[in-house]
Amino acid sequence: PLTTPVMQLVVVPFDQGQIRQFLRQWYTWLETHLHHQRANLELAKTTAAHFEQAVFTRPQITELARNPLLLTMIAVVLRQGKPLPERRVELYDQALRQLMTQWEFERMVARGQTEQDFKVDYNDACELWAPVARWMHEVGTGAVHEDDLKKHLKARLNELEREERAEDWLSVRGDKCCLLQ
Repeated sequence: PLTTPVMQLVVVPFDQGQIRQFLRQWYTWLETHLHHQRANLELAKTTAAHFEQAVFTRPQITELARNPLLLTMIAVVLRQGKPLPERRVELYDQALRQLMTQWEFERMVARGQTEQDFKVDYNDACELWAPVARWMHEVGTGAVHEDDLKKHLKARLNELEREERAEDWLSVRGDKCCLLQ
């Protein structure tokens, strides 16, 4: 647990204009980041407009999109070319799968690496991280000390009888999956 006072902040929901602005900026950034000199900014603009329509067609999706984190998840899922799920838990699952697999794979390809360089398996990572995420949630703040996190990862790796080191998951795989800052 944290021993010092923590400032609590509330994220103000986006209005429709901010949702549109986010989507335009998201897809422009994504196109530029993944394709560098080959970036097609017109494609980014068209893609953002297409996804704006998907977000604003269903009121329940529009309401979810007002939350910046959920809007990011929606953008990630829409990028897969799949329809948006009906349930929030399915949205979380699809976004996590994208972040842990396809996204990093595309980043590696853009850097000139091969498929063989990519070694994150979604089910494998979930088997390890699910109990750790539950523990982090039970702490109540969502913020834990890195040493405590290493201790819990190490215990979970031992339970699974895996020889990987917790430090490797945090420094290499955790960073690759965009799960850790």
